[in-house]
Amino acid sequence: MKTPNKLTSLTLLLITIFSIQIFAQDKPKDELYLFHQDIVKVDKVEQYETITKELFEVFKKYGMEGSVKYASKTDDNKYNFLSPLSSYADLDNRNEHWANLSKKAGSETLSKIFAVMDETYVSHKDYIIRRSADLSYMPKNHRLVDEEAEFVHFDHYYFKEGKMDEAMKIMKELKDMMSEKKSEDAFNVWIFDIGEDYGHVVVTRLAKNGADYYEQSAKRWKSMAEEMKEMWPRFSSLLKHFDHHNGSRVPEFIYIPKE
Repeated sequence: MKTPNKLTSLTLLLITIFSIQIFAQDKPKDELYLFHQDIVKVDKVEQYETITKELFEVFKKYGMEGSVKYASKTDDNKYNFLSPLSSYADLDNRNEHWANLSKKAGSETLSKIFAVMDETYVSHKDYIIRRSADLSYMPKNHRLVDEEAEFVHFDHYYFKEGKMDEAMKIMKELKDMMSEKKSEDAFNVWIFDIGEDYGHVVVTRLAKNGADYYEQSAKRWKSMAEEMKEMWPRFSSLLKHFDHHNGSRVPEFIYIPKE
């Protein structure tokens, strides 16, 4: 997991203007993240996890100033790290955090780690992503406690050009319907701002394990069967394509600096 590339000033300006438009004061506030993803070679997974743990030990030992709030991996060897951003300008601060860590730990320490890490990648990339507070569903009676939620299911939706607003309205309908039915299953909606094609949205759900996820999914669809007969055709007509993955949380790759 390497330091993010610096975005241009023009891009930052355009995105800042866009984000001001979407964050209305009377709505829940979205959360902005730097999303770093490593796609790891099939035969290098163990080596990758070992060297990444070593990197996180360096974070702890020398007080890395940045944080990793969420970490997960998928069954096709994609490792995901989400670091909170207070604003797009915070990207410049992250570059400074890495520079400070290099001074404390020594440039050779990080260079050796990254040299090993380079051998394990298929590729790696940075994105800017935001958690939609308006579309995500967090019931008070959530059926899982944090320690139980090890399994993660990822639904990737890719919407047709010009159909994003319509899709978001239907997703809000779904959230409202689940609230009315007092569903105990939470989900998060993540919208890509930079690094992916416009219209890419990811929905994540947690479960105890795979069996628990599919059992709860079947119950949920059964409870909404009549409504989905009308809603799904409207929603699916807006899609270019759809895919999904299973995975798990990786708590050893979460890092919050000590205050």
